[in-house]
Amino acid sequence: MAKHKLFQPSNHIKLIKQGIRFGISCLLGLWIGVSSPILLGDFSIQAQQTPAFKQLQIGTSHYQRKQYNQAATAWEKAAQQFANQGDLLKQSMALTYLSLAQQHRQQWSAAKTTITQSLEQLQDIEPKQQSSQWLHLYAQAHNAYGRLQQALGRPELALTHWQQATQFYQELNDPVGVRGSLINQALAQEAAGLYRPACKTLIRAMNLTLSCDVDDDSILTELQQQFMAHPDPKIQVIGLRNLSNVLRQIGSLAKSQSLLKISLDLVLPLQSPDLESAIYLSLAETERALYQQALQQSLEVGELKNQSLLNDSLAHYEQAIRTAQLVSKAEFKPATQLLVIQGQLQTLSLLLDWQTSLDFPLTQSSSQPQKLAKQILDGPLVNMPASRAVVYAQLNLAKSLFRLGKIQPSKSWSERSIQWVTTAHQMAVKLDDNRATSEAHGLLGTFYQQKASYVKAQAETEAALSIAQATQANDLAYQWQWQMGKILDARQQPQQAIQYYQSAIHTLQGLRKDLVFLAPDAQLSFRNGVEPLYRQLVNLLLSSNPEAQNLQQARSVIDALQTVEVENFLLQTCTKDQLTEIDQLIDRTEVNTAFIYTIFLNDQLGVILKLPHSDELQLHTISVTKETFDSTLVELARILQFKLPSRLSKIQSASNPIYEWLIAPIEEELIKN
Repeated sequence: MAKHKLFQPSNHIKLIKQGIRFGISCLLGLWIGVSSPILLGDFSIQAQQTPAFKQLQIGTSHYQRKQYNQAATAWEKAAQQFANQGDLLKQSMALTYLSLAQQHRQQWSAAKTTITQSLEQLQDIEPKQQSSQWLHLYAQAHNAYGRLQQALGRPELALTHWQQATQFYQELNDPVGVRGSLINQALAQEAAGLYRPACKTLIRAMNLTLSCDVDDDSILTELQQQFMAHPDPKIQVIGLRNLSNVLRQIGSLAKSQSLLKISLDLVLPLQSPDLESAIYLSLAETERALYQQALQQSLEVGELKNQSLLNDSLAHYEQAIRTAQLVSKAEFKPATQLLVIQGQLQTLSLLLDWQTSLDFPLTQSSSQPQKLAKQILDGPLVNMPASRAVVYAQLNLAKSLFRLGKIQPSKSWSERSIQWVTTAHQMAVKLDDNRATSEAHGLLGTFYQQKASYVKAQAETEAALSIAQATQANDLAYQWQWQMGKILDARQQPQQAIQYYQSAIHTLQGLRKDLVFLAPDAQLSFRNGVEPLYRQLVNLLLSSNPEAQNLQQARSVIDALQTVEVENFLLQTCTKDQLTEIDQLIDRTEVNTAFIYTIFLNDQLGVILKLPHSDELQLHTISVTKETFDSTLVELARILQFKLPSRLSKIQSASNPIYEWLIAPIEEELIKN
């Protein structure tokens, strides 16, 4: 990672004689953990036999051995001694070091004060003294500040500092520093949910001029080769892991799994249990996504496939837990403890998925989720130092406890879930983490909504929405607008509910650029995660008042949904120039075509008819459940696979119900026109 050797006692005189530079980049790059920024760069100072410099050296030695308390003590002394000498440059350097040690100790307030002082010291240096060393220190300080903001759950602020660091490294013509700060930027973008920009930034970090088309195997291969060519094996591993995480988020699951297996092969010889555990955790997450995808696909055709993916995911969660536990026993570290907890939480969540979504029992004891939940509750999570990662672990636990409450209503799981969300909310407020605070309010709103406590649900959701909108977290805002619509609908306030649904769709459309998935594997996630918003609004419009105005609004919503579906299928956004209004096609004089919109309204199928040269829409409803409708379509699709004359009677028989549902109610109008 560094270009030069660290200063060691054994070669102290030799370094002075030769004037070899002190490689600060090694020091700042030693901290590599779960989703951790890589602090890169290099600047030089002349080695000196002064008390201050000796304290700097002592702190470095402790830091390398992960003795952060002793390192902080030494660097605090060094900073004070440099201040007494009036050496602002080296004082700033020592303060940056000190902030990193404080961050490791999770002393967030002190770390912020220290790194702020370091930056202020650098700003006070006269322009004529702003040498390349000054630029390096400025870049390092911004890197350290970015690391702090990322740990506190403020990826947007972290991104700003890392962008500044990138700019300084570019001015210094330091490609190693540029690459490291760009990888940091990708981490912040990933944390903020900006997966497409994160993918682009990783490609830029590799100094490539490629698109982010992850379906192009040649691009992925070149990215992989670029990371593999890096001289530092930890950078290889972290780069591949970051890329694989982005690939998972954008739906390229098989490729994510492939890169993680390569990362695992690379990390094992490094004897870095923290990083190894993190890779096992990422691999389990990808395999869990693959399992859920296989489950959705198999349920559509009535059979379960690829159950081995579930077993693989559970095995890798367990491996992540065991690896982290070995580290925790040898050396107490909150970050490693958190890895153990995260593995346990994800295992619990997956076991609940399996137990609640399938109609056959677990191969292990059916009480396993309950036992694991009790184990987590009795663990160290309640006493973990405050951080965003801990807040989200607490929210994760609350979700699983609430689900357990549905399985065992007689137990106190639901009450405990609300207690944990409240605890997470208090910690998020303490950290001044607006995003996590919004998510805590929103989750409480979800719980109260499902318990039919609609007054509380509305109050919590309003609070969540207010914070999300104030911080421009639109990816959260549309979820809380949607949730408000559901709550108001349940409270028999359909018009207000419609307004919130419409606001949610408007907010979501503003996010479409980053929500258009880059891989076909993500289409199932879209269908289950976004499509219901549109369909629920149409349902509400037609159920509350199926008059002309609501019919037109419902039709507009269906049009918007179909546009989104097309974009999702084509994997790109459509401009207005690329779209043509249905009316323009239907109302052409040479075309005599009707248009049919369909939508499910509870246990009724709604059929909206648009006739040519008419602004009036007609609605017909047919009593049929969605399950019956879907199974009929699946059967017809199965029969149509065999295009033989002998199958014609079966095709006609399977088609008859669909004709009765879609065409028969409007047949008279079609003949008349």
